[in-house]
Amino acid sequence: MGESRFRGRAALPRVASLAVVIVAVSASWAAGVKPARPRVLGISHVAFQVSDLAAAQAFYEGFLGYRAASAGAGKEGPGEPVLVPVNDRQYVELRPGLPPGDDRLGHLALETDDVEAMRRSLEARGVDVPTRITQDAAGNRAFTVRDPEGHALELVQHARDGGRARKAPAGANPVSRRILHAGILVGDLDEATRFYGDALGFTETWRGSSSGTVLSWTNMKVPEGTDYVEFMLYAELPAPNARGTQHHLCLEVPDIEEARVRLQARPYRSSYPRTLEVRVGRNRKRQLNLFDPDGTRVELMEPDTIDGQPTPPSTAPPPQRAGGRSVAVTFDDLPAPSAGAISNDVAALREMTSKLLAAFRAHNVPVVGFVNEGKLFVEGEKPGDVLARTALLEMWLAAGLELGNHTWSHPDLNTTPLEEFEADVVRGEPVTRRLLAAVGRKLRYFRHPFLHVGLELDKRRAFEAFLAERGYTVAPVTIDDDDYVYAAVYADALRRGDGATASRVGEDYLRYMDAVFAFVEGVSRDLTGREIRQVLLLHANALNADYFSRLAGSMERRGYRFITLEEALGDEAYRLPDAYVGHGGMSWLHHWELSAGRTRSPSPDPPEWVMKAYEGLRQ
Repeated sequence: MGESRFRGRAALPRVASLAVVIVAVSASWAAGVKPARPRVLGISHVAFQVSDLAAAQAFYEGFLGYRAASAGAGKEGPGEPVLVPVNDRQYVELRPGLPPGDDRLGHLALETDDVEAMRRSLEARGVDVPTRITQDAAGNRAFTVRDPEGHALELVQHARDGGRARKAPAGANPVSRRILHAGILVGDLDEATRFYGDALGFTETWRGSSSGTVLSWTNMKVPEGTDYVEFMLYAELPAPNARGTQHHLCLEVPDIEEARVRLQARPYRSSYPRTLEVRVGRNRKRQLNLFDPDGTRVELMEPDTIDGQPTPPSTAPPPQRAGGRSVAVTFDDLPAPSAGAISNDVAALREMTSKLLAAFRAHNVPVVGFVNEGKLFVEGEKPGDVLARTALLEMWLAAGLELGNHTWSHPDLNTTPLEEFEADVVRGEPVTRRLLAAVGRKLRYFRHPFLHVGLELDKRRAFEAFLAERGYTVAPVTIDDDDYVYAAVYADALRRGDGATASRVGEDYLRYMDAVFAFVEGVSRDLTGREIRQVLLLHANALNADYFSRLAGSMERRGYRFITLEEALGDEAYRLPDAYVGHGGMSWLHHWELSAGRTRSPSPDPPEWVMKAYEGLRQ
């Protein structure tokens, strides 16, 4: 793939963060004494994205009998979430602005009695946590991490008065006064159990199977309460907009038939299109499934089995996830490389960034974006324009993603004196460090421009020592590709109003990337005897803004799950001998091939018509 390039790219989920989970416990902590885990009391709330806030609120109020309240302590507004109190400590959060095709689950929140102690406890157990706690308008203190599946998990300590924003307004006549459990999709039961069990203290209480041959559900109870999280096990991850039956909320009712009669009598029932059917589940408890206007499931369930006797757990094995592949997604050249953007105007870049972030969120991709801070400063622009470009980076952080350093000016380590190159790295830090600190994070990853690591091994090692002294981890790449070639041709076609060529470029880009994935999978197996956790390099450009969602779908169909960069680097493959130096900027798979004395495997190239158009733009 490309020997030199415009480079620009970042990685999220899974989205997305937010703080992201590392499942493996660090060796240093494993050898030491970990701080005591504070109590986890139960489910605080479940947040759902909704496409029509008024319609969702009508479902919870007119049908379920709750009375919603503003989340902003009385500040109403079109983008303001709405809280639906279930009782004085539990609520449902409705967040407007569900993008088409997106996952409706926003986050799950667990209540703890000491949020700072919980932050330290999770950090000691190998979980990547923010450096500070946030506080909302009601006085609740919280922080967010990612579980191994990429779900956003909030740990919250309620204000002493319970948090005034959660108090139910007068007139509520709810069908239930308790959130019994929340359901989340899980593809790797062992990883999820290690996280929720080992790090948070949950215990398994029951497991069930819909078929009798493959496990379908596992219930994990909070350590200091009776609420639980239901793992909805899968072999193939459903599309984001098809997860509303698995990602669900369960409300406990003492008598399911009495609840059905109450629902049947409510005026909202005349506009509710589904039947109200009571059934007995595999757990032998009576239940009734309801669905909000977006199709998110709200399950009503009795607390006891039909005869009061416990239901034996299933002994079926968990499903085997298709492919078992994983990839960390990264994007270079933030805010955007000029060749791949339709316009360098801030408004156009904001629209492009919004499209990218929506695609990450739709597929739950945890992205790391690598920044060239020099791109924030455009000759002739005013200080306000610099702030507007900086706000583009803030959009990535607000979406729960992470930022890394890609130098100030994108110099070439192969041709730039080491001292000068190191100064460019330092110059590229201040804004990114400040923005990360504002959300409780640290600058920790560096990506080489052009993927050039130097022409002499001494220079490469000296630079790596410099990075380590400044607290950086090098972000390697195993899936290197020529998306920047396609992106330049695509952006040019759009600028000329040639939609037909742009569409042809986009479709061939998807075909080409599928060939790239097949190639790196084969090289991985040949080198290591298995498929490693991959790291994908892309660029923040108009092409990926328009096509990343489809590309992510293609990856999912190949059996990939999206993981954090930190999780990917936990693969032992990244400790393989690497003494590569040379003119070529290339995948670390090629580094390892050449370091082992092998011939570099020839990687796929774009077709001649794309390369010819690209070369024409460079002249």
